[in-house]
Amino acid sequence: MTAREQLAFEKTKATNVLDNGVNKTVKPIYSPEVLVVAVDAIIENEASLQASDALDLPSAVSGSGFRKVYAKAIVSSAELVNGANTISLGIPENAIILNSVIDVTETFADGVSDASTIGIGVETVTAGSEDIVNAVAISDAGNPFDVGISAGIPVSAATAIKLSADKDLTVNVVFDGEIEAFTAGAMDIYLEYIIGE
Repeated sequence: MTAREQLAFEKTKATNVLDNGVNKTVKPIYSPEVLVVAVDAIIENEASLQASDALDLPSAVSGSGFRKVYAKAIVSSAELVNGANTISLGIPENAIILNSVIDVTETFADGVSDASTIGIGVETVTAGSEDIVNAVAISDAGNPFDVGISAGIPVSAATAIKLSADKDLTVNVVFDGEIEAFTAGAMDIYLEYIIGE
């Protein structure tokens, strides 16, 4: 047991100690009802993602343990081709994606009409039906591919996605007309998930 785990465990129980020869009971700073122990493993690697080991929770805390993981995909327009672009994240089977954030650091442009489309998916990757961001033209008002931070489709338990198998991230691109590449664009995609059963 690590020092952090031991400290968390000790906070859940009263302890008898000697204070100047007098036996005293020291009550926990945090009651078992409010103490929550969790591990947030932030792994920023666009090539691969290895989930951290789950932490066994103290017996005073409901549940046997869980892990929360943040996966990050770094996407540059220079690397995107027409069609499905796979970014390896290795998100495991039964992962439940609870939240998604798209942080665009450079607005996407195709150099012509900006009618080219981008969609982002993990479990459902069919163009136009993606489960993180449905395909949308980068010229559309309110599209999430201009500079700024936008929410994807999963933002809570009500919109969560559970994976049926190990999955990677898919970025679908459909260039308009004779366009063969974006002229600008960069974004980071963050996915927050826990491991289900």
